[in-house]
Amino acid sequence: MVHHAEAGTVDAETAVTTFLDLARGHGAQVRFDQPVTDVSVAGNHDSATVRLGDQEIRTRAVVITAGAWLPDLTRGMVLDPVLPELSITQEQTFHFPRADPSQHPWPSTIHAAEGFEIYHLSGGRDGGAGLDRKVAEHHHGRPTSATGRDGLIDPAGTERVQAYVRRWLPGLDPEPANASTCLYTTTPTQNFLVDRIGPVVLCSACSGHGAKFAPLIGEWMTALLTGTGRVPERFALAAHGPGARRSWSL
Repeated sequence: MVHHAEAGTVDAETAVTTFLDLARGHGAQVRFDQPVTDVSVAGNHDSATVRLGDQEIRTRAVVITAGAWLPDLTRGMVLDPVLPELSITQEQTFHFPRADPSQHPWPSTIHAAEGFEIYHLSGGRDGGAGLDRKVAEHHHGRPTSATGRDGLIDPAGTERVQAYVRRWLPGLDPEPANASTCLYTTTPTQNFLVDRIGPVVLCSACSGHGAKFAPLIGEWMTALLTGTGRVPERFALAAHGPGARRSWSL
């Protein structure tokens, strides 16, 4: 058990909109509905070209944080060392009503035992007025791809999580109020991938891990872009090669 007096739950949506507003305030152009279809590197590796539809942008450096789209977008581009195999899975999450919402606060919990790894935490805005709990399996989803996600809830997975709630969380109603799916992008070690090859900074912050570390990962990428710092070796491309070990968990 870990207690930290300043710990809390990040509101992901507010965090993202805040980051975007800060970026605009520093002169960034934020473009939606303009999918990147290709990123290529010049022969002398001193620049990169990003294609957005019929538009091309040439730049001295480019950061690729494409999540589940990373393998397709970088295929054939990273020569040495090679990009590790990234697994894409469709995971699902549930919000369970609390029997007594006045009993607050509940801790954030990661429970690994008996062949499962399940976490639960505050449901945030999705938890509604009753502060429903977000409960989900970690890394138990179906293999998919960025464009192949179907968004369908797996009944067997639902039953596993409900059985867990009945046994371990008697303060919750075992009938979920809602369910949703998301994509995980995972390296073989389940560690982050943050590295620079020529003009390209690659980042796979690994769903299930990355959101809560966004400010730190942003600092690492800035250091790689500007040449003012380094990233811990276990997150480099070379650290994800054959024989690499998983060094941490959720």
